[in-house]
Amino acid sequence: FHSARQLSQNPSKHIKKVTMELMKSNLRGKANDFEYSIKSKIILAPLTRGGNLPFRRLCADFGAEITTSEMAYARYLTQRKPVMKEMALLTKAPNEAFFGVQIATNNIAEGVA
Repeated sequence: FHSARQLSQNPSKHIKKVTMELMKSNLRGKANDFEYSIKSKIILAPLTRGGNLPFRRLCADFGAEITTSEMAYARYLTQRKPVMKEMALLTKAPNEAFFGVQIATNNIAEGVA
């Protein structure tokens, strides 16, 4: 693909080039659909340890249209008896219109289980 040196020399040029390559690919329609679906939406950025359910609920009350869970670990979600604390991170509040989850792993088998 592109070398790290090229990226570090001019990241904005690299991003523009990759964006153009994506737009030229057969994924163009899907990328445009996604961009259109989130355009002009108020998005709450993913937070490491602050995006808990009460905070996200409050943000949604104040206009956040897209929210994201805190990072949950796949290892604890895929155990025979999942850790309830991790499961709670994936809980969506009733007033969250569009909710995404973050799941982390360093073992691909855990991530796709």
